[in-house]
Amino acid sequence: MKNNYIEYNELHWSKIKSPQKALDKYLNNYKDIYNLTNINKIIDVIPNGKRLKILDFGGGIGFLSAELFKLGHDVTLCDQSEEALNTASYFFKNKKYDIKILKAEKGYINDNNKYDIIVLKDLIEHVIEDKKMFLDLFGLLEKRGKIIITTQNKVSLNYLIEGTYKKIKNPKKVWLGWDRTHVRFYTPKSLRAIAKDSQVKKIEFRSSYIFPYKILNLIFRSKKIKFYKLDLKLMKLKIFRKIGWNIMMICHK
Repeated sequence: MKNNYIEYNELHWSKIKSPQKALDKYLNNYKDIYNLTNINKIIDVIPNGKRLKILDFGGGIGFLSAELFKLGHDVTLCDQSEEALNTASYFFKNKKYDIKILKAEKGYINDNNKYDIIVLKDLIEHVIEDKKMFLDLFGLLEKRGKIIITTQNKVSLNYLIEGTYKKIKNPKKVWLGWDRTHVRFYTPKSLRAIAKDSQVKKIEFRSSYIFPYKILNLIFRSKKIKFYKLDLKLMKLKIFRKIGWNIMMICHK
């Protein structure tokens, strides 16, 4: 079986063999308001007051898994990186989090369990056979379960600004965002196409980074001006649910 993803280079946290060093580098990412907002966006659409069985697929070292566990859910973390899972085990053991760990083989999962929720946070843009992966995971859902996918969106102001700048700067190079292992960008339409041949009953969208505040942070070079707060307000408005740089599709079974 071929890999269903592009490998990270040796500088990425998933390749660091020291659990503590990998964990420190990984958790440092979540000091960033952009990453925290995307975590909260997922948590906000997961029902409270009921212990749900959740699969965090491609969840890395498990920041989201840990947050969901703290909310009382039965969580399983799955990733293809041996180093990431070793660090996740170290992380969960130190925190005494009872989170199960599964290893994906070449980007695929062999699992007979059923889940209420399956989360793919910023993963699908790395996956070569994205539709096959979606259908495989959809089959692991309980009745009335849902898959939550977040990814980068071509129909967004940030893509228009940053993508145009990158194209002018280097017209021969295709810009695929902030990560060299991205395979493609998505739109709400192309995300829907992934779920077309499944038994999805309802699809909803949410988004964040509607207002590209990081660009203003660079221009003004000031941490005192909380540009991100405007984005938090725009996220609440239904009209902006499909046009943020980080888009979320919720598929109900």
